Amino acid sequence: MGRNAAATNHRRRDGRPAQRASLFALLALLLACGLPAQAQDDAKPPAQPAGIRKMTSFSGNGGVYYTLEDRNIVPGSESVRVGVQPMIRNVDYVLNPTAGTITFMEPVSRLQRAYVSYRVDPAKATPNTSLRMGTALAFAPGLRGIYASSSAAGSARLTGGGDSQLFGFTYSRQFAQTTESAGAKPANGGAAQIPGGIQAMWFTGSMGTNPLSNLQAAKDPITNLVSQLMPGAKPRRQPAGGLARFGIDGLSFRGGTVSGVYERVDRNLNFELLQQQFADPSEQALAQGLQNRAGMQTLGFSAKDIALGKGKLAFATTRASDGSGSAFENSFSYDAGATAFSFSKLMVGKQFQRPEASLLSSAAVAAKLKGASVTKMAARTEIAGIGKLAFNSVGVSDGAEGALQQSMSLEGKRGKIAVNTQRISANYNRDNGATGLQGDVGKQKGLNTKSVVAEYAFSPTTKWAANYQSVLNVKTGKLDTQTVNALDMLLGSTKLHFQNETTATRDLSKGGPRSSQQKTSMDIAGTYGKGLNLHAYTELVRLRNGNTSASSSLTRMEFAWDRGKAMKLSGMQQFEKLAEGGTKSTTHMDLADKFGRFNFAASYNSWRASKDNIASGETLIKTHLDGAVTKWMNLTLDQENQRNIGRDGRLLRNLVLDGKLAGVRFKETNFIHDQGPKNVEKSNNLEFQWAEEIPVGDAPKPSAQPAAAGDAPQAQPKPAEASLVAAAPKQAEPAPPQAAPAQPAPAPQPASGNAPAPQAQSPDAKPAPPPEPAKIQVSVQGNLMTKDQTQQGDSGQTNLAVSTALVQGKDQTIGLNGGLKTSKVAGKEDRKEVTAELAARLPLESSLSARMTRITNKGTTLQSVSTVEFARPLRVGQLRLEFGSAKLTDSSPVFATMGYGLCSKPNPKSRADWGTMFRTFAGPKGEKVIAYEHAITYRASTNLTLIARAYRNPANKDPKVVYNPVSGYGLQFATNLFHLKTDLGFNWEQALSDRKSALVTNLGFSGRLGPGTLEFSYNTRLATQFLADRPTQWVKLSYGYQLNETNKLSITGEYKAFSDRDPNTKDSRNLTARVDLVHQF
Repeated sequence: MGRNAAATNHRRRDGRPAQRASLFALLALLLACGLPAQAQDDAKPPAQPAGIRKMTSFSGNGGVYYTLEDRNIVPGSESVRVGVQPMIRNVDYVLNPTAGTITFMEPVSRLQRAYVSYRVDPAKATPNTSLRMGTALAFAPGLRGIYASSSAAGSARLTGGGDSQLFGFTYSRQFAQTTESAGAKPANGGAAQIPGGIQAMWFTGSMGTNPLSNLQAAKDPITNLVSQLMPGAKPRRQPAGGLARFGIDGLSFRGGTVSGVYERVDRNLNFELLQQQFADPSEQALAQGLQNRAGMQTLGFSAKDIALGKGKLAFATTRASDGSGSAFENSFSYDAGATAFSFSKLMVGKQFQRPEASLLSSAAVAAKLKGASVTKMAARTEIAGIGKLAFNSVGVSDGAEGALQQSMSLEGKRGKIAVNTQRISANYNRDNGATGLQGDVGKQKGLNTKSVVAEYAFSPTTKWAANYQSVLNVKTGKLDTQTVNALDMLLGSTKLHFQNETTATRDLSKGGPRSSQQKTSMDIAGTYGKGLNLHAYTELVRLRNGNTSASSSLTRMEFAWDRGKAMKLSGMQQFEKLAEGGTKSTTHMDLADKFGRFNFAASYNSWRASKDNIASGETLIKTHLDGAVTKWMNLTLDQENQRNIGRDGRLLRNLVLDGKLAGVRFKETNFIHDQGPKNVEKSNNLEFQWAEEIPVGDAPKPSAQPAAAGDAPQAQPKPAEASLVAAAPKQAEPAPPQAAPAQPAPAPQPASGNAPAPQAQSPDAKPAPPPEPAKIQVSVQGNLMTKDQTQQGDSGQTNLAVSTALVQGKDQTIGLNGGLKTSKVAGKEDRKEVTAELAARLPLESSLSARMTRITNKGTTLQSVSTVEFARPLRVGQLRLEFGSAKLTDSSPVFATMGYGLCSKPNPKSRADWGTMFRTFAGPKGEKVIAYEHAITYRASTNLTLIARAYRNPANKDPKVVYNPVSGYGLQFATNLFHLKTDLGFNWEQALSDRKSALVTNLGFSGRLGPGTLEFSYNTRLATQFLADRPTQWVKLSYGYQLNETNKLSITGEYKAFSDRDPNTKDSRNLTARVDLVHQF
């Protein structure tokens, strides 16, 4: 036995017997796999007609990957079986129609034969010129030997780019329990280990000429294969590649698990050929992950839930390199319930190029931290009898720059204390999300910050709090500190708050003086009795800057007394000593109460100041009283009294009495504004209104039988302009110039004199309501106002309006209105204006109206206008006649005015309408003006309307300054384009003063556009004398959009360019834009 062992060892040391044994073992492995018959023949059959089906069969070689005869197979046309067992696509096999390869999910042994039928398109299919083979041999449970080779014929084989071979071993073993992988990262290209087991893998391979390249052309392939594998063979050097991987996952140790991985992957390895040797999805995912990490070397080890003492330990370390740089991460944690500690560090080299493909647990973070390192530490423990202690730290190192955040806290039953430190370098620039730093670090560059916060409860009613903070600016050397101490106490219903606050600033770089401010304050508040609240506050402030100092103080007392429905009283008294010198006191009081029918409210505000023996101050008293004096009269009084030290006081009072007496509503307002001896304003205004309805004759009795349709009274039309409005009670203004009248509205159709025959009434018909009785409506309203102003003198104003009307049913038959306005200013004005209006309805559906206005000042007539109008319907249309006289200025003569208007009746069946108007009236300077307009409207279709007109009217910028009558004719088109109402007009005008002509055009759009409403108009006026005039343009655009039920958006733009012939006037250009957003509450 000893000699045999010695001989065996001697032969292994010699090396030749072992080398030959491995050589013959490999040769036996290749012979056992067998070669497909079709792979030995390079000749391919000629192209078959399109759509033909081809069939091939081959014996298994113990592998899963096989090559078919053709590439570009018609997808989905294949049919596969192994022996007599049909195979299911994507379940039992995967076919790549483009490459012409098939991969089985389970190896096909050499005792089995596979049959594949598929369809090819001769126009696209090409012969498969590659030869691939692969085999796997199981040496022991979990241990496999794998050999695979791929060779390309034709031009590919001449370059050697398509030849590669692969040889290696895999070993896998699962533990009894299955745990989650600690070092796996499935998101990293599927680099998942088999859970709860050991896995080892070693492969070597070469790219270029391999034994199969010669097998395709040799008559004796076995001889050529053996000759190349013999020790004496000298094949040319090939670029070699390989991988080595050892992983352990889920190994039980002291109640926890241990995992580790070592991985080295070369770039010159045919990963596609490697992936094709695995049928298990997890192994294929592992091969894909290895391909992603080609050229990298990784070493990792981790443990978790390891029992140590009373807690559990966990740690992990991973180091990865890619040839250019490296990165590593370490983490450690221990958790024993009340006590815990954790530490982690991640460092990424600046030259590390592929952090996202590595097995680092924080690969995404590592990609943002090239050239930097992050260290994190956290700890907590519980100290018996004291409290919980916690510590956290985050540090970032980025070359010469860096950042550090640290916090430590101790929390007990009665209080807590926390210390925070932060240092950020001036040029630090890293992503907070990657580093884990808190807060806005970008705004704190170059600052070193420290803070201490403490709280402690001496008892349930007494608490103390303190806060200290310092900020050092590294660039400027400025140091700011703040210290706050506060004590809160509750004594019964009284709350006390004491606080001391100190702030200081110092320039450390220049060694400058220290400036500080110290404020000590006390705040007392409480509620006593029923509704009495008291509040007292006092503070003392001391300022120091170097050797100089100053101080100030403040004391404030506040109270509020609320007795519910009774009196409410509140006030405040404050005393101040100012740091710049002097004193100031402030008093404020509010009182509200109810006395019988009256509500009373008053406020008192006062302040006094003194500095350098100079006093100043102000007192303001406001009172308000409202209520009912009697059942028919109410009183409202508002008064303000203001007094200033060293200046005149001010009195502002407004007294209002309003009510109703004997059917007359009245309102008396008395106003006084006293601002000094020479600035007093007093006014008294009495407003009154009376209205009454007086029935005329006996009220008609309701009929016992329902009235027939023909017996119903005909509704009479209202006379034109019969409704008159009384003048408003204010000072009269000069009447504006009269504008050209619009076309009169068409009169209603006359009622027929022949009543239709009575019709039978339904027995369920309700009796007709009785006609309303005739009545006379009378109303009188006006006001009497007197005003006394010391600087402008006395003035008075009277306004009186009387209105009477006879009403039958709902229609007014005759109405008479009159008005009187007077205004008087001492020594300046004595103005009177008298107006009278009459409107009546005449037979034959006619109407008559008359107006008269007369204005005088100190007996001189300023304006006198009278007009009589008559209107009635005719067979051809509506007729309106106007006669009168006018005098608009003191110097202008009285002249007669007249006019007429005639227009066609509206007829829906007629396409044409016409109208004519002629009128003389007074211009703005009292001159006689002649105006006329003749128009014809023709509706060519439902979508097109044409309007032609000839006219003479005033066209001016400002009627009070320039009056320039023009005459002309024009044509207007109205239609709808894209759901928008469109108007286009052309007018040729001639100024009657200088006989100069101009072409006026206008274009307008209006309507809904999209979700909003659009309005657009463009007007231009182009004179014929281009050398003397320039165009006048006006563009206006508006768009409104209802955003929702409560919000509306509108956009308006307007552009005006005006050129005048008058050299004394300036041209103008104006551009405005406006955006409005309206919200309805």
